[in-house]
Amino acid sequence: MNEFYCLRLKCGYQCPKKTAAFLGVTVRTVKNWERSGAPVAVIKLFRMMAHDLGWIGRDWEGFTIVEDRIIGPGRAIITPGMIREYPYLEGELERRRAADLERWRHRQRWRNWIKEGRELAATAVQRFARSSTRARIPQTKESGQI
Repeated sequence: MNEFYCLRLKCGYQCPKKTAAFLGVTVRTVKNWERSGAPVAVIKLFRMMAHDLGWIGRDWEGFTIVEDRIIGPGRAIITPGMIREYPYLEGELERRRAADLERWRHRQRWRNWIKEGRELAATAVQRFARSSTRARIPQTKESGQI
């Protein structure tokens, strides 16, 4: 059977007569819709009544409403409290990301400072080594110090 037939059964409208009365159409119209397909608005209405959120758009396929919860495709549950908390949680996450970034920058500054210190020390050692070799007096036989 087509989607309209399955949806009306899911919503509890087993009888075409009750379905026709609910929608304000004739029984013949309901039977025609079962054969050839119902208008999009009727399909969306029955999907909404069946607690299926796929009628909103493709991104909502697989989401359903059960009592006061939205159940996702992976059986993930979203409650009204979670939706209310979202702006706070998003702000908290952004604050933590900023703090992590600041800690990373602080570590980078220390690493750069240590690297610069090592480079300065290496340069100083090289200069000292060069200057100490020049300052030495070469010992030769003429100077009489051998």
